[in-house]
Amino acid sequence: MAYTDCTKIKIGASSELTGYSSYDVKNSLTYVQEPARTAAGNLVGLDGDTFIVTTIKFTYNMIPYDKYKTLVTALTANKEFKVTYYDVDSGAEKTGMFYLAPATDKEIFVRNKNIYGVRNFTVELISSNNAVPS
Repeated sequence: MAYTDCTKIKIGASSELTGYSSYDVKNSLTYVQEPARTAAGNLVGLDGDTFIVTTIKFTYNMIPYDKYKTLVTALTANKEFKVTYYDVDSGAEKTGMFYLAPATDKEIFVRNKNIYGVRNFTVELISSNNAVPS
């Protein structure tokens, strides 16, 4: 079995991200047309078209402020960006187009009026399912 580094995420042309404390990839089956329920509570429309939506979530317990600024710049430079990541479900490295989910709360670590880092910073990326440009 070949060794795969599942600790790397690459956003666009930026360097690989490392150092986060947790990492998860979730592949969710989604319907083009959401199934409906009858008055009796039965689901109808389960035979409709489906697709997979991938969500990547990683958290930093503490990230140095300069690395935080670089990461936020990469995440907000475009509405959609290419991400290369390790898919835990398939055990393979994949590349897809993603967008940034709304931000979560974070804590700024300040001492003597200097910002040293950001604590409890979580990034969530959601696949757009658009083709990756070549």
